[in-house]
Amino acid sequence: MMIFDSNIRINKKNYDLFLKNLRAKKKSYRIKKAICLLCSQNKHYDITEFAKTIKKYSEFTPAIELKKTVSRRTLKEIKKNKIKLIKIHPRHLGVHFSRKNYYLKLINKIKKFNFIIMWCTLDSWLEKISSSDEQLNLLSKIIFKAKNNKFILMHGGGPELLKYYEKFRFNENVYLDLSYTIHHYKKTSLEKDIIFLFNKFDKRLITGTDFPDINFKDYYKNLKKLLLKSNASKKKINNILFGNLKKLLANL
Repeated sequence: MMIFDSNIRINKKNYDLFLKNLRAKKKSYRIKKAICLLCSQNKHYDITEFAKTIKKYSEFTPAIELKKTVSRRTLKEIKKNKIKLIKIHPRHLGVHFSRKNYYLKLINKIKKFNFIIMWCTLDSWLEKISSSDEQLNLLSKIIFKAKNNKFILMHGGGPELLKYYEKFRFNENVYLDLSYTIHHYKKTSLEKDIIFLFNKFDKRLITGTDFPDINFKDYYKNLKKLLLKSNASKKKINNILFGNLKKLLANL
């Protein structure tokens, strides 16, 4: 089976060297394509340079993680460079979910550009406490507000995976991503939920590593184990590993 990795983060200064090394590594794990994200924490954050560099690697699809201050000029720069994916990472932005107006205004700016919006769903704050549904309710408002945009909910809500599935399973614009989650929650009860989704939600489920924080070997070893346990059909497995992302990106 071919793999389309949904989440590889570019956190190094030398984009070209990172991508060259990634090209060499991916062959061992049957990764045919991958989304490569320019992380907002990268000290050498240059959208145009990144876009220019990644064009040399046709197997990699660029994505941009937004910084806290997002101007229309920045969004135009992303669009001009023919980048289809942007990511909102609340913890990296340092803006808690309780500041709903910030996110609603941000979505108002973004939605006009028809980007696919990747949203980090992990709720890991050092100094803030969130109720379990605070982020989920905010996302419901945002997704309703941006009806014409596609959303990839990165990590699928982590331990709240089935809540996210239930909330958005009838919304064709919402995809659940299992990067990080498959590895981080291995040998927990969440594995049963993941297996359930392999069989019940295969048309809007995608997966990837969260490399370099998680290495390919460990991630794909656990993914393979869960796929075997699920007894999912070859068609469903192909949807999850490759087909869903390919189709999503082709439709823009």
